[in-house]
Amino acid sequence: MEPLEFTFKKSRKLGDLLSDYIQLYKKIFKHFNKSILTISVPFIGMFLLLTFYFMAQIFPVLNTTEVLNVSFFISLLIPITFFSFFFYLIITTFGMEYMRLLEKKKTTDFNAKEIFVNIRLNFKKYLAFYFFSILVLLVLMIPLSIVAVILMFIPFLGSLAVGVLGSMVSVFFAIALLLYIDDRATLSQSYSLAFKLLKKRIFEYGLAVYIFQLMIQIILGLLTLVPMIILFFIAYNTLSFNETFFYTFEGKLLISIGSVILALFFILTSIYMVSFMVLSYYSLIEDKFTETAIESIENIGHTKDEF
Repeated sequence: MEPLEFTFKKSRKLGDLLSDYIQLYKKIFKHFNKSILTISVPFIGMFLLLTFYFMAQIFPVLNTTEVLNVSFFISLLIPITFFSFFFYLIITTFGMEYMRLLEKKKTTDFNAKEIFVNIRLNFKKYLAFYFFSILVLLVLMIPLSIVAVILMFIPFLGSLAVGVLGSMVSVFFAIALLLYIDDRATLSQSYSLAFKLLKKRIFEYGLAVYIFQLMIQIILGLLTLVPMIILFFIAYNTLSFNETFFYTFEGKLLISIGSVILALFFILTSIYMVSFMVLSYYSLIEDKFTETAIESIENIGHTKDEF
């Protein structure tokens, strides 16, 4: 397989991040999406089961005069919470390990199995970071909330500013995680080093992530809208929307298919966002350590065969 002609570790500004990611995406489109769909299959099956389970449990109770007790909600909340955390953990780590393998191999000559091997090797680190980040986020929650409330009072641009703020926080945690996974910093040091890397470009990179998120959500949203409209017309013309809709097998099936489509939208959006932030990470690494430039200098004078 031909090597991937793309420079990951390269200093980039906002426009460069967006244009370079698009160029990279064109090169890996088939392989990237095939890998994503491979991991999506088990989640789609679990979404179907969870949707059926939820409707089978909740709707019969809602149709009675019985008071919903705490134990009933806990019995629903526990499996949904566990699945949601596991789901989020896998799709974010998958996006990161895909890009890390791509940068290391400089080719798409790898499969989903190799990605999961890397996830398994780094799984303890991922778990440690996610749980530690909850504490960090709690510390940051008060000042971030105050800033967000202030921004909301700005006419027209307030909601945009809050969105950019959220993207700035997301890219900060992503950079810290990657520094920790790459053994460039300890768990506690990764946050301070991420801040040092980002402090001059936090707004620029946060804005880039926000713009990319809008682009992805609009494109995937339009693609998702078509099957959702089709499902709506099927449901309306065959079952109507009466009180028995949620109790029929067909109604549950259509709702489950709709939930699968939304889940696939979330999977694609999340992994694309993670992969974009990984590219941001490599750009910041080059800004700080100039590894590509150093490597190029070291290779001067060597013949092609020596590489």
